[in-house]
Amino acid sequence: MLNHKTSNTIMTVQINDSTLLKQDSAINAREFDGETVMMNKSLDNYFGLDEIATRIWNILEKKHTIIEVRDILIQEYNVKPEQCLNDIKPFIEGLIADELIIIVE
Repeated sequence: MLNHKTSNTIMTVQINDSTLLKQDSAINAREFDGETVMMNKSLDNYFGLDEIATRIWNILEKKHTIIEVRDILIQEYNVKPEQCLNDIKPFIEGLIADELIIIVE
């Protein structure tokens, strides 16, 4: 889902079902043929998102919880709720760790 060049810093992020998330507005992102390329200039990192990761990125243009993201995805893709949540949670935690999305207070 997420390919990136990053520093060797490891950051652990935990979110719960009610944590509000959204894109960090400082991230430069461009979509090409259903995939997204983005850069976090402050960390000098670049990232590539596949089609489903791009969909998650687009959903998080507005504030959503991980459960709301899951519910949107299960309406659009043939996936069971539990499997979807198991797949997207580590991805979203990675987006937070890479400072691409933020936790909204």
